[in-house]
Amino acid sequence: MKDFIVDRVAPVLLAFYFLAILLLFFAELGVWGLQNYFRATNQVLVLLGLLILPVVVIAISRVIHSLTVKISGQELHIELTELREDVRGEVHRVESNLGGQISNAERTLWPLLAGKDLRSDARLAENKLIIGSKLDTSHLFYGYLLSLVVEHYVTGADCEVRFPNGGSMKNFADAQNRWIDLYIDSSGTSCQYFWLDHQGKTDEQIRAELNRYGEGLGLKWMKALGASEDYCLVMKKEEAEKHGVQSIADLKILGPQLIFSADPEFLNRNDCYLGMQKYGIDFKRIMPCRVTERYELMKSGGADVFVGYETDPEIYRGDIIRLADPDQFFPRYLATPVVSIHALERVEGLEAALNKLHNAISTKDLIVAVEKIRRLDRNPAVAKAMAKEVINRLV
Repeated sequence: MKDFIVDRVAPVLLAFYFLAILLLFFAELGVWGLQNYFRATNQVLVLLGLLILPVVVIAISRVIHSLTVKISGQELHIELTELREDVRGEVHRVESNLGGQISNAERTLWPLLAGKDLRSDARLAENKLIIGSKLDTSHLFYGYLLSLVVEHYVTGADCEVRFPNGGSMKNFADAQNRWIDLYIDSSGTSCQYFWLDHQGKTDEQIRAELNRYGEGLGLKWMKALGASEDYCLVMKKEEAEKHGVQSIADLKILGPQLIFSADPEFLNRNDCYLGMQKYGIDFKRIMPCRVTERYELMKSGGADVFVGYETDPEIYRGDIIRLADPDQFFPRYLATPVVSIHALERVEGLEAALNKLHNAISTKDLIVAVEKIRRLDRNPAVAKAMAKEVINRLV
């Protein structure tokens, strides 16, 4: 299909843009009185020329595979086929990155544009709660953990788990506008909503700061579950040894030689990729991917450095290493229930039920749960069974 588009559309585009450039050029020269109809500046001509350059490269390389140019007696050999593939790859990268950004932004805007859910009062009056969830495997587990603890300790409670409901910002916006009632967020992620600096603060100090902001938004950060899901950067062991990379700080020097891959949310967060750039890290190329595709892409050799979570089972199998973080670039990402104050006020016993989960699971427990759920194709029944084991320990 792509080849068909290039074969049929490229010539039309080339003809159109060449005609536009010629008309503007002749107008500047005053030929045939065209200056009365067309005006252009040098900048416009340059931009038009640059605009068609990728199309020219792709189209010409189908006919001419290589080109040799003599400059001052020196030969310059250009492989147009390779250049075409590079151009295509770069266009695809920009397209994927932009598509991910637009998708994340669009989903976050939905609840903001729609306003508050007018049916939430009637729903909460019947003790029906909606639990949001991110796409990550751990959040499938978290969703059922919240559902089971609420249904166990709140009389007549009936919970709906929405997996996936969207990224961090989508769940955050949904909770503010009562489209969902609660979800699990990471403390480090929550800090980014309010530009909170995590350096030198205890977990409780950070939670207190979040709740000072949350009070005005109608949200409350409960006590953490105990498990953390810290961000990290990972590499294949052989690739890390080959390039001499041991820590995130090493990427300040070696990053321009490497290809980095992460999901669009990571690429657009200040505590993640945007912060890495300020930290002095840049890469040869960025390859966006879905959260669930990271390790498949690593196996195929499509990139060198990947974003990981400390709960990823792959990190503990020996062939993948987690890069050290000596400067504490990443904050802590403690799993924390975020709940609508509106729901807390209308559902009796909800806050007490959520407090039962304080320090209920360790990071090791979470790793075991994530590995099993992944191994069984993220089956919701498996996630629910793993969550049930935690609730049984609380009772």
